Amino acid sequence: MHSGTGNSSVRPPAVAGLFYPDDPRELRTTVRKYLSHARRVDLPAPPRAYIVPHAAYVYSGSVAACCYALIAAQRNSIRRVVLIGPSHHTYLRGAALPQADVFRTPTRQRRAPFFTVLGVG
Repeated sequence: MHSGTGNSSVRPPAVAGLFYPDDPRELRTTVRKYLSHARRVDLPAPPRAYIVPHAAYVYSGSVAACCYALIAAQRNSIRRVVLIGPSHHTYLRGAALPQADVFRTPTRQRRAPFFTVLGVG
């Protein structure tokens, strides 16, 4: 699942082609479509957290796009992003961190930021 490149490991996309397009051009077009149709909402204060669905785009793409549109409006003031997701295949007591330090998507590779974990275990 992880392939080494020098001293780093790369996590390939787990569900590209199943839950979202695996073709880079089609993926960009799909994401742009969802974002362009996202309803803009004026909030009295910026949220401190977002819960964004991550099901297949056909099921959750429009809701996720609305959340990401709100996030984009705050991009200059966001200092930290924390991604938390469920384990779909294994029971976990506590939490797990990825073993890879690079994540590959159909459109690019991204180095994972330095992880700080407090009180996990």
